[in-house]
Amino acid sequence: MRLHLFLLPFLGCSTFEEASEPDASSEELATDSYPDSDPHDGANADWTVLSAGRQHSCGIRYDGTLWCWGEGEYGRLGNNSTTSSPVPVQVLAADGGAGWSDWTTVSAGGFHTCGRRTNGTLWCWGHWRVVGDGSADGERATPSQVLQSGASIGGATWSDWTLVSAGSDHTCGLRANGTLWCWGYGSDGRRGDGSTVEDRATPAQVLQTGASVGGAAWSDWTAVSAGAWHTCGLRADGTLWCWGDGDNGQRGDGTRSDRRTTPAQVLASDAPEGGAAWSDWTTVSAGGFHTCGRRADGTLWCWGYGHHGQRGDGSTSNNRDTPSSVLQASEGGATWSDWTTVSAGHDFTCGHRTDGTLWCWGYGAYGRRGDGGTSWEHPIPAQVLESEASEGGAAWSDWTTVSAGRDHACGRRSDESFWCWGYGRFGQRGDGSTSWTRTTPIEVLGL
Repeated sequence: MRLHLFLLPFLGCSTFEEASEPDASSEELATDSYPDSDPHDGANADWTVLSAGRQHSCGIRYDGTLWCWGEGEYGRLGNNSTTSSPVPVQVLAADGGAGWSDWTTVSAGGFHTCGRRTNGTLWCWGHWRVVGDGSADGERATPSQVLQSGASIGGATWSDWTLVSAGSDHTCGLRANGTLWCWGYGSDGRRGDGSTVEDRATPAQVLQTGASVGGAAWSDWTAVSAGAWHTCGLRADGTLWCWGDGDNGQRGDGTRSDRRTTPAQVLASDAPEGGAAWSDWTTVSAGGFHTCGRRADGTLWCWGYGHHGQRGDGSTSNNRDTPSSVLQASEGGATWSDWTTVSAGHDFTCGHRTDGTLWCWGYGAYGRRGDGGTSWEHPIPAQVLESEASEGGAAWSDWTTVSAGRDHACGRRSDESFWCWGYGRFGQRGDGSTSWTRTTPIEVLGL
């Protein structure tokens, strides 16, 4: 069975708990393909798909089985339990029976997880607010199928889903007809459905700019990334659009208004509101209070909150409402044009380059940058090191992708092994430990 690697970053701060200053996690959508058969026999070297969430992580193996580890509250690990696990546990079938082996992609969110199966159906589990199964309370400790828009519990479902992105307490998915749908919390407009209704228990269609509830919608979406309180999506013409909260400029539309209920176009760097916009975006990742995207020339750009340096533009200024280039060194310096993937966490960011190296920047508490340090801020990329290396030490150059969560990050290497670093109190690194800090990568344990 052919599996495709969908990097699905996470989200961040949640409305399920009191929000704090934008300083402390978020999914996305670079794709790659791998061989039809598993070339590895080792227990640790057959991972294909990776996603780091708020306090848990998930991965798919070559046999199509899905595994999660970390915080188990609300049932987000999908193993019919609410107990946390510092090692991978298999996601079970909806009835609690043996786990399915036909998963193709997964996205770990704030308090929930979602995954797509080979038959095109979409399933979520965890907190009721974001699973999309029509429920209005409780928790889902095993997968529950996402319904059609407006369906009642147990009602009709779609089987043409292609992508899913789990945010902090909302979820978005792309269907084969190019339409985009979001559900869950939405008082700040993050669903993009023209409304600020607090909860939506089934998918609502993302509308065209300025449309009213139930109005016109585009059908040329190609990618989506759900962040903490905002969402961004790519269209087939290479334009990039964001909606939801914008207090810190994270929509990139030249404004800092607190909400936007339909998509606003991300502008060119330093363009005024309503000004020029680029149409060569290839990927996007919505983080906590910032957003990052890659353009066709291989350059990387970030905007929004930057107090910890998470934009990577050499600055720690609080807000930026249009894209700023990720630099090699100091502010105003040279840039790289060989980025392949980006993942925006809550208050840090990680990116992968064509030479196989991995880099992170921004907040460093608990070692989430993987550079051997824990400094408060780092406004330019720092290379992720080898396991146990000291700050400034040796680094691997065989990384294939990365996913940044709230306080931790995980990456995949060319031998198909998974490695995580950063905060680990709930076991989200998957290394069998619940130690709080890990400043360099450690391998996710075998099964």
